[in-house]
Amino acid sequence: MMAKKSFDDVVNMAFNVKPKKPVDPFEAAQKVLDKKPYPFKAEKTQSAPDTAKKEVKQSEPIETQVDQAGQGRAPQYMEVPLELIDDNPFNARAIYLPERINDRAADIKLHGQLTPGLAIRKGERYQLIAGHYRKRALPLAGFSTMKLLVYDALSDQQQYVLSYKENAEVNPQTPLDNAIRWRAMLNDGLFKTELELAQSIGQSKSNINKTLAILNLSKDVLDLIEQDPATFALSTMYELTLLEKAAGAKETVYAATQVMHDGWGRKDVSTYREKFERQEVAPRRRNETSRQYKIVNGEDKIGAIKEWDNGKVMLEVTSLSPEERVRLVNQLKQIFAINE
Repeated sequence: MMAKKSFDDVVNMAFNVKPKKPVDPFEAAQKVLDKKPYPFKAEKTQSAPDTAKKEVKQSEPIETQVDQAGQGRAPQYMEVPLELIDDNPFNARAIYLPERINDRAADIKLHGQLTPGLAIRKGERYQLIAGHYRKRALPLAGFSTMKLLVYDALSDQQQYVLSYKENAEVNPQTPLDNAIRWRAMLNDGLFKTELELAQSIGQSKSNINKTLAILNLSKDVLDLIEQDPATFALSTMYELTLLEKAAGAKETVYAATQVMHDGWGRKDVSTYREKFERQEVAPRRRNETSRQYKIVNGEDKIGAIKEWDNGKVMLEVTSLSPEERVRLVNQLKQIFAINE
């Protein structure tokens, strides 16, 4: 059984943590198209005019939005030099872990890039929609090009939603990823309201609200979560936000560390929070009233006796001569039967 760590030990630790058969790439791309016809499969009979600027109702499914935006043709399969590929500013993922990039690079070096990324044309360049881990891993694996399925155009919202859904199928972004991206897009007006965002990605408004609340955590807590964001479920992180309100940042760092290293979950954080909330609502003790009696010598006050209803008595005497002090102490010893 692991020895129990003290609170300070845990908090200090938090800040010091520091073979498959090769597949032909064209065959792999075709399998992707067969498996996920949307959004790769085009309508066979429609040849829409220029509808790139056509207004799209955000309440409609993303599949319908892509069709309305003029995606009448299937994407083109290409191999593109990495230096011509830019990241998607509306990518659903915000955090990329170095160890995961290295793992992906090792896999690509052994098997090649089996799944193409998604991209759109931007003049002479290409903007990635999905496949950012692959893009970061390819140069580490010794590759200078990336396999892509390239669209002619997609709206900013469609880029994000496709990125979100592609990640959700393969390697879902964490709640912290979502919180960072959702807050940025709402601030930039890409989605006007939390409800519009929720409808676009198939989430509840309550889930959007709880996810955004993660960013209210203090910097120390967020820095800790960022070390291993996949460990923290949304429900657990929401409990951390409630804990910080009840107990402060230091206690929340402690709880977050327990989540990372000792397997705490939502219920554990909730129980820990309730301990502090019970302290806050505990009835306060009634203030006790003291009574004071002055001790005088002539006209001079030389001390006082104080007593309280709870039985406490305090004696304070000053300005006594050595003889008077000895006599008083001896009398008190006799009263309390103190034998030397």
